[in-house]
Amino acid sequence: MAQPVRVLGSLFQALHAGVALAGVLALLAALHPLVPLALAVSGAPVLLLRLRRARRLYAWRRDQAPLEREAGYFHHLLTDGAYAQEMRLYGHGPFCRARFERVRARLRLARLAARVAAPTAPQAVPRPLRQGIVFDRVTFAYPGTERTVLRDVSFVLHPGERLALAGANGSGKSTVVKLLARLYDPLSGRILVDGVDLRDCDPAAWRRRIGMVVQDFGRYQWTVAENIAMGDPAGADAAPRVAAAAADAGLGEALRAWQRGLDAPLGRWLHEGTEPSVGQWQRIALARAGAGRRSAGAG
Repeated sequence: MAQPVRVLGSLFQALHAGVALAGVLALLAALHPLVPLALAVSGAPVLLLRLRRARRLYAWRRDQAPLEREAGYFHHLLTDGAYAQEMRLYGHGPFCRARFERVRARLRLARLAARVAAPTAPQAVPRPLRQGIVFDRVTFAYPGTERTVLRDVSFVLHPGERLALAGANGSGKSTVVKLLARLYDPLSGRILVDGVDLRDCDPAAWRRRIGMVVQDFGRYQWTVAENIAMGDPAGADAAPRVAAAAADAGLGEALRAWQRGLDAPLGRWLHEGTEPSVGQWQRIALARAGAGRRSAGAG
């Protein structure tokens, strides 16, 4: 019953929007007959782009629908009281739970499909760097788009060198960093690390060598220590590594102000925790990146 109601609601909203648009166009036509035409022409590219994205999203959701239905069915079996008696009688709850978890795992893989693949026989990540990192005529466009963000970009980053990227919004600065972290692979060209093509290295091993803070970094509602340690959750000796990374990021003053220091809970989602300032969240993100580099070892 809910689905037909949603369809009718969407149709009503579309009708309401159409009537409102017709009224606005009539008012604009009263000012000048060409104003509605100019408005329609200027908005056509955006409309076409949105329609194209909507079609692709619909096709993707349609492909996932069988898995969604199967997951929903097993969730229903596991949570609906009508099946509880037979589950206790026959003991097939673990079977249903295993099937549900397998389907959810397949859905997660479909939604978070890997953008890069590890080679079957990866080369060792150079340690330490001696020659540096080379972008060799790198060209790149994000998947699902036609706009080329980088075209034939070449530069060399020597060991120990500091490089600042400056440019207008959308010029590709963040894209360079994402390619360097191998979150994506170039469409053409190569990224060389001491002469080794980055595509020939294990991406997980390479990322453990990188300290990277993204623009929209996470503000995790955990303790300070947990926020920092997740920079490399599999790393050993977490406590001293976290303390050193916090000190390197300049968190000493904040930790002294927070009653429980590194054990202070952050945010208000899960508990009555401390709410850091924007600058303090940034320092926590820097410490998180530094903790991963300390675990992997600099170089």
